[in-house]
Amino acid sequence: MKNIHLREFILMALLSLSLVLCIDFFTNSIDTEHYCWDFKHYMAMARSGFQAEHMVAPFAYRFGATLPVWFLHNKANIPLDMAFTLITLTGVWITLISIYLFIRWMQFNREAAGLALLVVALSECQIKFHLFDVYQPDHLAYPLMVLVMALLIRQRWLAVVILAGIGLQIREFLIIPLIVLMVQQVKSLIGDHTIRRVLLFRLSVIIITTGLAVVVPRLLINVKDTIQNIDPFLAPESLKKLITDPLNWRKDVNFILGFCSYMLPIMLLLTPTRARELCRTFSEQEKWTWVPYTGLVLILALYGGSDYDRFMTYLFLPQCLLLSHLCTMKPHPAEIAYLLVVMVLINRIFLPFPIWDFELYANGHAWSDRINIATLHKFVYLGLAVIGAAANRFLCTKLERSLHKREIPLI
Repeated sequence: MKNIHLREFILMALLSLSLVLCIDFFTNSIDTEHYCWDFKHYMAMARSGFQAEHMVAPFAYRFGATLPVWFLHNKANIPLDMAFTLITLTGVWITLISIYLFIRWMQFNREAAGLALLVVALSECQIKFHLFDVYQPDHLAYPLMVLVMALLIRQRWLAVVILAGIGLQIREFLIIPLIVLMVQQVKSLIGDHTIRRVLLFRLSVIIITTGLAVVVPRLLINVKDTIQNIDPFLAPESLKKLITDPLNWRKDVNFILGFCSYMLPIMLLLTPTRARELCRTFSEQEKWTWVPYTGLVLILALYGGSDYDRFMTYLFLPQCLLLSHLCTMKPHPAEIAYLLVVMVLINRIFLPFPIWDFELYANGHAWSDRINIATLHKFVYLGLAVIGAAANRFLCTKLERSLHKREIPLI
């Protein structure tokens, strides 16, 4: 890790906290009285723990996210909504801090780490949405994912297994580091026969631990019903969605929209030259880490349910790394400024979620197979943003050349 002085850390932590509080100021709260969505299940678990009535999958298996709230509510006598809010504010703050530290740890400079932090902070479903719906578990999963992937890069395989196994009780996306680790162990097993027994032992431990982390809660927790998109335990008939979901063109359109919306910052800075440079930048080991990671996020997003925008947020680590590499290619400051302005506008950072009108609220997201004129509008906005980035880059280049030609040599 590049040396991070205490002053830099404090300034970054204060900046992160200021961003969170500023975004929270402009963010309203979800209406828990007029809607009956998944937050109801998280509230019931935070209130009553495993004694909650009518436990429903997959929410019942994410008890790790509600345990801190349960403790604050039942042991510290903090009102339930306030307990959720405190945990969420802390979670999103730590998320931003962990991203900055991770990028610095990956040997990038302060500018690259700062850009990564800002882009994640300005992502609608990464920070703002969780301040709107404080009952979701992802804000606790993000920093844990950062830590686990850092340990995976350092090849601390046992720590990865333990922490990811714990993380699976918060959000299912924590299975990704475990599968990436399995892939890397199999690759090493094929390429290096000298430590075959060691690798086989590791692979066995990873597979058994992952299986236990997934299966044991599903055997022990008394679940009454399931609304999980694909649930082989409680709804075996849902396995047919493994085939039908990718064949649903409406879902495919929203899946692509969710991916493009989240990766928009990369699209705004990318050029053919920079793309070729990026391909040369990543080492083979990095490719064996981040390509499987990205592929697994997309697979889980495709089959995970309906809210593609939220699922795509787990691409935040590859996105931050790509942004950091692009930052080393010295984009013009106007390009960075344009990117941040577009993020604020497209993600409506200073506007409330229109929860008072369900149709208007749903139109703001890439949601299941919901296709209407708002879907077309979102694609148009993304296209215009990319075109604007290209035009901005062209003008910056012309301006620099014009200024260069006007330079008067010193005599």
